[in-house]
Amino acid sequence: MILDLFRIPDRVAIVTGGGKGIGRGIAWAFAEAGADVVVAARTKSDLDETVRGIEARGRRGLAVPTDVTKSDMVQTAFVAYAAGKAALNMMTRNLAPEIAPRVRVNAISVGGVATEALDVVLTNEALRTQFDENTPMRRPGTVQDIAACALYLASPAAGWVTGKVFQVDGGVEAPAIRVPVPPL
Repeated sequence: MILDLFRIPDRVAIVTGGGKGIGRGIAWAFAEAGADVVVAARTKSDLDETVRGIEARGRRGLAVPTDVTKSDMVQTAFVAYAAGKAALNMMTRNLAPEIAPRVRVNAISVGGVATEALDVVLTNEALRTQFDENTPMRRPGTVQDIAACALYLASPAAGWVTGKVFQVDGGVEAPAIRVPVPPL
C-alpha cells in the first residue's frame, strides 16, 4: 500500500531542537511512523516532555541535553542567520550527489510557524494581520505542516529525492512582516 511508504519502522531518528515546537512535532511524527527518536535541545524538562510523547506513541525516546548556541555571535543579527541558512541550502544541494545513493540529503526551509517563537507576532493584532495578509495561504504554518514534510523526506516515499530544499512556508516569497532594522 502507498501509505506503507510513509512508515519508518525500526529506524532511529535524531532530532535537534526537539524540546518543543517544530522539533517536538517532528520527533512525535517519526515515533508515530515507527522510529525510535533521540532528541537534543537545551532544556532537559522540555526534552523529557518530548520523550514522554514518544513513549506514549509506543517507541523509545532518548533525551540529550545539548546547547548549540554557545557563541555570542548567534545572538547578533539577521544577516549572519540568513547567510548561515543560505550556506546550508547550498551544502544540501552539493553534498547530495557526493554521497548518493547511500545517503539522501534534503532540507526544509520553514516559514512562519505558530510556535512560541512567533508569539510576538501572533499575539499582536497589527502584526498578525500584516503576517496573514502577506502570506498567500493567509495563516501561519503549523508544527504538523513541517513534521509532515520531514516525515516524507525521512521515509521510503522520498526514496528518489536528494539534494532538494523544500519550502514549507505558505507560499511566501518575501518576508511576511517587516522587522525594524536600526539605521547604519
